[in-house]
Amino acid sequence: MAANQVTVATPGPAGATGLVYEGVWAVDSVYQVRDLVRFTDGNLYVCNTQHTATSGNTPVLNATIWSLFINADDAFQWATKIKHTQITDSLSNTGYSALHQAAKASDWASLTTDAVTNDANAADVDYSAKAWAIGGTEVTTTNTRGAAKEWAIATGLVDTASYSSKEYAQGTAASTGGSSKSWSQDTDGVNGAGANDRSAKAWSQGASMTGVTLGGSAKDWAHVTGATVNGSEYSAKEYAQGTTIASGSAKDWAITAEDSAVTGSSYSALHHAAKAAASASGGSTSATASATSATASAASATASAASETAANASVDAISVIYDAFNDTYLGAMADGATQGTNPTPTGTWAKNSSTITVSAGTNIKVGQVVTGTGMPTSPKPNVLSIAGTTVVLSDNMDAAGSGVTLTFTGYGIYGTFNGTKDGPALDNDGDALADGMLYFNTTDDVVKVYDATTSAWKQIQPTTTEQGHINTVSGIATNVTTVAGISTNVTTVAGISANTTTVAGISSNVTTVAGISSDVTAVAADATDIGAVAAKATEIGRLGTAAAVADMALLGTTDCVADMAILGTSDIVADLAILATTDVVADLAILGTADVVTDLNTLGTADVVTDLNTLGTADVVSDMNTLGTGGNVTNMNTLAGIAANITTVAGISANVTTVAGVSANVTTVATNIANVNNFAALYQIDDFSPSAPSTDGSGASLADGDLAYDSTANQLKVYNGSSFDRIGLTLVETQAEANNAAVAMSIALG
Repeated sequence: MAANQVTVATPGPAGATGLVYEGVWAVDSVYQVRDLVRFTDGNLYVCNTQHTATSGNTPVLNATIWSLFINADDAFQWATKIKHTQITDSLSNTGYSALHQAAKASDWASLTTDAVTNDANAADVDYSAKAWAIGGTEVTTTNTRGAAKEWAIATGLVDTASYSSKEYAQGTAASTGGSSKSWSQDTDGVNGAGANDRSAKAWSQGASMTGVTLGGSAKDWAHVTGATVNGSEYSAKEYAQGTTIASGSAKDWAITAEDSAVTGSSYSALHHAAKAAASASGGSTSATASATSATASAASATASAASETAANASVDAISVIYDAFNDTYLGAMADGATQGTNPTPTGTWAKNSSTITVSAGTNIKVGQVVTGTGMPTSPKPNVLSIAGTTVVLSDNMDAAGSGVTLTFTGYGIYGTFNGTKDGPALDNDGDALADGMLYFNTTDDVVKVYDATTSAWKQIQPTTTEQGHINTVSGIATNVTTVAGISTNVTTVAGISANTTTVAGISSNVTTVAGISSDVTAVAADATDIGAVAAKATEIGRLGTAAAVADMALLGTTDCVADMAILGTSDIVADLAILATTDVVADLAILGTADVVTDLNTLGTADVVTDLNTLGTADVVSDMNTLGTGGNVTNMNTLAGIAANITTVAGISANVTTVAGVSANVTTVATNIANVNNFAALYQIDDFSPSAPSTDGSGASLADGDLAYDSTANQLKVYNGSSFDRIGLTLVETQAEANNAAVAMSIALG
């Protein structure tokens, strides 16, 4: 093959023969069937009939011997026609160029200034992935819309009616009805809620809750003294030991002095106990009254405790909701992020408070998990905010703490980046990762989801580089179709991958054999003679002696030549023909047995090689020329020069003959063996009936990016980690767009 020739691996009319690119068409060139040329009109033509080129049978003048392969103008139009401009090619196919498709792909990916229009640019279709992700014209602050980023963190209205997750979680917008943070800890009215609505913290301990309208906080019902809590009733403390209630406190009913009425004509337990000595019946009555009072006091205390429990339960429920969200979407993290130092200050807090005063706020960060004696453990509290030495947590304390040693630890996105997993190794609470957890990689600008099966974070959108690769594949759709058309050949190669690997390992030897293919063919034709020579290794060794050389010189005399001429008579030829009979062939097959192979190996010993080299000297060759015809002399000279090769080749003569016939193909396969093995594993053909393939083309487990051609649906599909997804267009759709990549071939071919 000439240096400028390119083999185009597409099936020809008679099978997968392929096309051979011969460059620019030229007069007097001899063209073969399936030769491919470029004519002066810029188009590519394929030869249908062997011929010699003349000015009268050019590709544009003779449609019988030439067929149009690629219309250069069509190819140029399908490749470069400007965006939104429809094409009608020479075959009346209509559509849009590769440049248009690339520009539309860019619009769908990143356009933020307007909606993405249809191919004709006549109507809006929808908005780009980037616009829906981070905002854009007609998406940001637009009725019924809003970008994902805005729904997550915007501080104002997202769709003119509703607010973001962040706003509902901790915002201050008045019309939201109160954020989670407001319902959790606002001290007076809940920001944005009704006038009488109060936070969980206010219902628990708020100072402004006393009165008829609100009814009092749990703290008020527990220990307000000197006044009613809700305008008519008193706290548990007042009922227990107060002096304001008209009917007397539990303390009054217990210890008011003898003969001093608690209320009206009713007296304390102490009074009745003092009178018990005089009247057992009166003592019994006093005891009953005391018990009743104690029961009432206990009931009040129970009600107060229930109120406090309900308030704490509300806080705990909110904490669980926050923790569940925080452990599903972990937040944002950059490649190579490090945790840093875990600070260990002391902390002091009040019961039912989420605020801690720490001894030092250095290195404390939002999102860290806080642990220490007396801290909640389920869910683990995370840092919501830091202001100097004041730290607000995601949960309330069950009990007060003072001077407690605390540890602030970063997990998840607040911890150290794990290169093996390509993201955080734990969730934000320090617990194991689970399927479906998300985080945003700020280095790659992609959202990633955790796959517990592979223990790795997988991105759910392509990077800019990967999108470029996708576009590249789209631009070579014709080549993909071509590969699909030779899938049987690819499968065949995959089935002999071990043999191909073996050939690749001896590629230099194969190349050497290919270079002497004519010699090998000649040796193969003389296999019977070579077998006979091998059986006479000892005798051949003797031929190298001085005496034998002298004797062989005698063979060149006139008499000996005359005698050897007799060997060419018809009788002798007939006798030699007997060697081709079945019995003789069977006998020759014996030459392949282990013993005979051992004898052949004897020919490769140093002594025998030395003797054979002696036979190659000028004097001996001169004498041996006399032994027969010129053809025999040539054969023997060849044997003398490649003695070592003959020893090796003799054991594999049948294989050598076969390989010699395909030497060019073997060289090509050996050069590209890594690509062949990789493609055999990556790509396979399956009917997807009743189910998709469970292994790749090499029998190994499926991996992200493995390809399979669905022969039932006529679709190329890619494995996404759990299932096969369709790639690009169907074969019918691809045919309509087939010329889109033709310009790439024109450029490649010159």
